[in-house]
Amino acid sequence: MAATINLMSREDGYSSCDVGISKEQWFELLQDSVIIGKTMDTLLKFFRSPEHKSTCKGVTEEGSPQSANAMITAFAKRVGKKLNINVIGSDGKQTFWPIPMKEGRLLSDGHYEWTLRDELAEAIKDWLIVDLLKRYKEAYLSVPLDNRGSDELYKWQLITECDGKSELDIIQKFKTKNIVDVPRVNQVLTYLSKEKPQLLADSFALLKDEDVSLSDRLSNFKSTLAELCGDKFNTKANDERTAAAFLACWNPNKYTFYKDEIYQNYCKYIGEPTQKAGDKYQHYLQLLESLVQAIQQDAELTDKFATETDGLVQSELLTAQNILWQMNDMMNMETSKSHNDSKSEPNMIPEEIQKYTNILRLKKNIILQGAPGTGKTYNTAALALTICGVTDVDMNDHEAVMERYDELQKEGRIGFVTFHQSMDYEDFVEGIKPKTENGIVSYEVEDGIFKLLSNKAQTNIEDDYSTTPYVLIIDEINRGNVSKIFGELITLLEVDKRTGGNHPIRVMLPYSKESFGVPSNLYIIGTMNTTDRSVGNIDYAVRRRFAFATLKADKELVKQNSIPLAVELFEAVELFIKKHQIDMDFEDLMVGHSYFFAKDENELELKWQYEILPLLNEYIKDGIVSAKPINSDMTVADFVGIND
Repeated sequence: MAATINLMSREDGYSSCDVGISKEQWFELLQDSVIIGKTMDTLLKFFRSPEHKSTCKGVTEEGSPQSANAMITAFAKRVGKKLNINVIGSDGKQTFWPIPMKEGRLLSDGHYEWTLRDELAEAIKDWLIVDLLKRYKEAYLSVPLDNRGSDELYKWQLITECDGKSELDIIQKFKTKNIVDVPRVNQVLTYLSKEKPQLLADSFALLKDEDVSLSDRLSNFKSTLAELCGDKFNTKANDERTAAAFLACWNPNKYTFYKDEIYQNYCKYIGEPTQKAGDKYQHYLQLLESLVQAIQQDAELTDKFATETDGLVQSELLTAQNILWQMNDMMNMETSKSHNDSKSEPNMIPEEIQKYTNILRLKKNIILQGAPGTGKTYNTAALALTICGVTDVDMNDHEAVMERYDELQKEGRIGFVTFHQSMDYEDFVEGIKPKTENGIVSYEVEDGIFKLLSNKAQTNIEDDYSTTPYVLIIDEINRGNVSKIFGELITLLEVDKRTGGNHPIRVMLPYSKESFGVPSNLYIIGTMNTTDRSVGNIDYAVRRRFAFATLKADKELVKQNSIPLAVELFEAVELFIKKHQIDMDFEDLMVGHSYFFAKDENELELKWQYEILPLLNEYIKDGIVSAKPINSDMTVADFVGIND
């Protein structure tokens, strides 16, 4: 008897239901040629889209979106028939897309946006790993590892030669191998081996301390070796690839060789978001675990590597790494087939920006709040680009972000305004402004930035352009009287009351007497300094129409972008504030990470004297930190020493 499931509509505009198909069941279905048919390419395009979410138009490479629609519909019908599942829509008719898709919604441009089921996405990832091994065997099973012109056996020979050796011996053996960036790394390590051998050995020995997290070890190694090199070399040989080479030679059962290109391509191939610098290698090792498990279940592969590396140190991680290395071109070609490839590069969008983007898409209005230096204004540009659908810019590259941001601002897609205490409705929405012509003064209605941008966004919807986004950034939003500035339009900010919403509302503007509504494709990003007590708090009526995201001071960013003493200063400031804070949350007070970025101790001292120390004394003066004022002559070392 078939199971009948009703598709449910949610308040956020999505329709969804639970069809009860496990990851294991999906994996079996994907391997059934009758069930999968020719659908896999279309499924992979959804899978490799951000959050596994797209429309038929978005995943269509050639031809019409109807082809993708037909593929998924046919696949869903076969799955439903196989498992006796019937999904009934709100119109009482049978529907099929909700079988492979966990949720869908109708967009304002008339297209449906669908998201793959989590269990199906995980099954696709497993299927891709199995398929990768299948393709590897087809290409390389009969090719020896020591094949002339593409010798891979040297990696096993290397880890065997390094077994039980000292740090300096290991360095001498790997520095000329293709597992590191030889032209740059070799010259650095050769010089240090001769001039500072013990300090060099100590730098690499930091990587062996497994009582410390791998990310911290990599960070310590990076800063220590950079200090050891000084200004002699532009490249310090302190990257994750060099560190991984040493670790793999030291303990190949826990570590293996690393190259960023391989990591990036493998992540794209299996639809996995990449991590930031410093965390990539650890993430890579974690991803290899599932690949190792798949290799262990393949007798042909295990026999090949065991036979060809007989007598050498064994490493399952190295086997997995080697397969990815040899299949790198295939993975790159596979993920580049679709025109949607640039959209499917999760590494282009940092995790935090993606999180804020998801919130903003749902709520339409967001405020990034936090203490000074936590990156509020810095992050608004990347968030604005992401909302505007920009996919060919790495959101970790701030220079590239700002270049594209300026382009969109000139095009009128992004507006920027800073609120202040004298700003009012007439400046922001519309007002009567005097105009003098031939000595005669007249008064005309002048549109403010909010009305101008709203009208542009509304025109975009009416002209049915392919891209429903415009962004207004309001810096220092809490420094203005938000209720007064927005006036009656504050109600129209709600999602359902916007034009295109479930309960659209329009008002007659007081000066122009025009009918006005806030379009659904206008997004508002505000920033708010949580330590600013010179203005009042945002009232509840405003707050409930905005989502609030708190940006925190991040010590890891200080480790990555500054010197070790800056990390000590960060910790000292953190301890000082926690010890003396009164009635505010610590996260609202902690001095932001950007204040601690310095290339040397002189720059850090200047930042301390002219940025951090004055800010702490402002906290004390305002009564939000209960302590005696800090002496202006106190140095970084003095302040750090107080907390020891």
